[in-house]
Amino acid sequence: MKDEIHAVDDVVLILHREIPGYSGYTDGNTRDKSDNELRHYLIKKLDFIFAQFNKKQDQLLSIGGDEYQEMVNNISQSMRAITQSLKNPCYCSNQGKIANNKLSQQEIEQLHKYDVQLMEHLQILEDEITHLPDQFSEHELPDLLAHVYDLIDGFNQSLTEREFIFLGQEDEI
Repeated sequence: MKDEIHAVDDVVLILHREIPGYSGYTDGNTRDKSDNELRHYLIKKLDFIFAQFNKKQDQLLSIGGDEYQEMVNNISQSMRAITQSLKNPCYCSNQGKIANNKLSQQEIEQLHKYDVQLMEHLQILEDEITHLPDQFSEHELPDLLAHVYDLIDGFNQSLTEREFIFLGQEDEI
């Protein structure tokens, strides 16, 4: 058990380095603050990524035309929906407090795991979008857009699974 707690402490320390104010979910008194800090961090990252994607949209569509408009729109819509979900999570009460304040050690460990996954997904997504090549062929475009969409979908999946834990519905994961 001490190894598990030590691992949680390590994860919290890693996340705290990236997100000042993040102290994990072990203490019910700081749980809301950690969740809020994480969500604000993710929203800022998503806003940056979305801005980068918007800068590339004209280039993407000039290569692929109307044929890829739907894929580009789906990516944009997914990023907006995720941002909205982060701004108004279903597991918070109308006072912004986490509704389920009774979390087991296993649930806390899972939450930390998902927090790390969310940050990793966003970093990969940011790298992919900000480093889209200036030159690519129309042949590469469908795979490129599908890859970006898959990254967003993976982020959304981790976010949903994290929400299920807060809602006490982790059996549905």
